[in-house]
Amino acid sequence: MTTRSQKAQTRRPNVERPPGLICENSPSQGYPTDDRGTHVVKRIIKLNKKMYKKSKKHKKINDNQPRCDTAGTRKVENNFKIAQINVEGLTRAKADILGKRFVDMDVLVLQETHIPDGETNRLKINGFNLMHHIGHNKHGLATYVSQNKSFLDIEQVPGNEHTVGIRIGNLTIFNVYKPPPSKWAAAVLPVSEHPVIYIGDFNSQNTEWGYSTNNEAGEKLSDWAAINHLKLIYDAKQGGTFKSGRWGTTTSPDLCFVSEDSNGLPLTVNREIKNSFPRSQHLPTTVTIGLIIPTIDKPFMPRWNLRKAAWPEFSKYVDDNINRIDPIPDNYGRFIKLIKTAAKKSIPRGHRYNYTPCWTKECEELLKEYERYGNEISADKLIALLDEERRNRWTQAMNEMDFTHSSRESWSLLRKLGAAQTSWKASKVSPNSISTILHKTANIKPKKPDKIKVKADYKEEFQIMRREIRKHEGLWSGGSGGSPKTSKKR
Repeated sequence: MTTRSQKAQTRRPNVERPPGLICENSPSQGYPTDDRGTHVVKRIIKLNKKMYKKSKKHKKINDNQPRCDTAGTRKVENNFKIAQINVEGLTRAKADILGKRFVDMDVLVLQETHIPDGETNRLKINGFNLMHHIGHNKHGLATYVSQNKSFLDIEQVPGNEHTVGIRIGNLTIFNVYKPPPSKWAAAVLPVSEHPVIYIGDFNSQNTEWGYSTNNEAGEKLSDWAAINHLKLIYDAKQGGTFKSGRWGTTTSPDLCFVSEDSNGLPLTVNREIKNSFPRSQHLPTTVTIGLIIPTIDKPFMPRWNLRKAAWPEFSKYVDDNINRIDPIPDNYGRFIKLIKTAAKKSIPRGHRYNYTPCWTKECEELLKEYERYGNEISADKLIALLDEERRNRWTQAMNEMDFTHSSRESWSLLRKLGAAQTSWKASKVSPNSISTILHKTANIKPKKPDKIKVKADYKEEFQIMRREIRKHEGLWSGGSGGSPKTSKKR
């Protein structure tokens, strides 16, 4: 008869162990027999149960947090964030401040960049990728997507002279800017399927969004939104988004429209007006969209810096400890553990952070002071400090440029200065359209007029081929032993 302990051993689950873990079937380090393996496995199972209970309890408390899978890389993001601002001229200092201030945003839309088409390298912002833009010396638009997230599906959407659009998943985002003297087109803006959001600087006056009077552009924009079932996201309690330095007034040219579904329910969004931005009369706005968009986070993964590795120390540690491991297949896990231990002792490993050139601790303090108190003096000091640091860095780089000893660094600097940033462009032909055309044309049979036309076009070639075949019919039939008819088929 089997005892209760023997039955329990037969019901014991087969727990997979990580490499190098001491278990029943692997020899221990320095022991001929491994009596500790079962005890180690039991301890691991108990720890896993405790961690599972803690995580389950924590999940009940924080049920509103986004849930991740077991791998921890793919998650469903419930809050999709968009930041919008009219920067009134994008400079390098403003770009650095944008990268620091809106680091947690998914999409960044800018108006009045004042950068022409041929100078896309000036549109670079740390932490963001340029997706779409319109260049202009006095106006200009730019739409960015965060580098911290890789969206599963993203493409450009056709716009007009006043807007550029991108589509992320099923969400369409239009970045809008209409200069004050210009007029809306007949269709005002492109129309897309739900869900869609229009955000930007519309420069249109209407009493619906806080103006005292209506103008032609405001009435046309209001009628267009009503016809296309778009809802204005506006809260009079938050105030305006444009503070005129000349007149001292506050208005709301920066607007946000969202679409409605088939039941008449608008897109669930939350719009907030933030503190002022340096050297811009427009206030930034953020829009949080309650959509479910699948994204893949890019975690800070530790990387090996092989260039700074101490290879003599690595070799010495391996040579000193390799003799303790017998060369048998069961010790493969111990060998892997030895290599990893030697690598950790001799090869530096860490995260790669996004470094902003010329950004010092003093710049960080000035930015925090400006965000806290909104003092324009702090903003001017911050921009002046960034410009001075860049000027000093440029002077140092020019002084250290030397082609006599090693020209590699000098040529690398020249290539960086001359290479423009290539903006992302959507392919005009998608793989789905190619496969659709191939599927449609695969089973098409040629019509009789097409056959007649082909025979007429290649009549001379057919006659030459027939004469050549007749010349060699006797040779083919004699060599193969068949009739001329069968030889012709062959």
